[in-house]
Amino acid sequence: MGREPAPPRAHRRGGARRRDRRPRRPDYLPFIRRAHAAFGDALGLRADRPEAPSTTAIADASSALAFAIAEYGRLLTGELDRTDPDRVATFRRAMTPLDEHRATAFGPRSRPTDEPVVEPEPEVDIDEPMGAAGA
Repeated sequence: MGREPAPPRAHRRGGARRRDRRPRRPDYLPFIRRAHAAFGDALGLRADRPEAPSTTAIADASSALAFAIAEYGRLLTGELDRTDPDRVATFRRAMTPLDEHRATAFGPRSRPTDEPVVEPEPEVDIDEPMGAAGA
């Protein structure tokens, strides 16, 4: 009692499958090849495609520039002799372009001043240094 073999796939789908792979209309073949090549180009699948540009190139360059500017400032600051007025003046001239950029890019609060910023001393009650926290 054997089972009958399953019918070929083409018959299961309700139609006969073509055995030859030649195009039905040979005059379409050049069009199909051009369209196939165009699709490959659009998808970037050709072997001779140019290398895609980096998507992080601008961010990388901006980070490198910011690091270089910060390093420049650190080097100048490290070499500064604050007791020599000529060297302080030279330092300020060297930093002027950065100070001007900060003043225009970030607003008036970032403008350097010659006056040091003095934070007010907090008033501390000696009898209750932590304030009235326990009350």
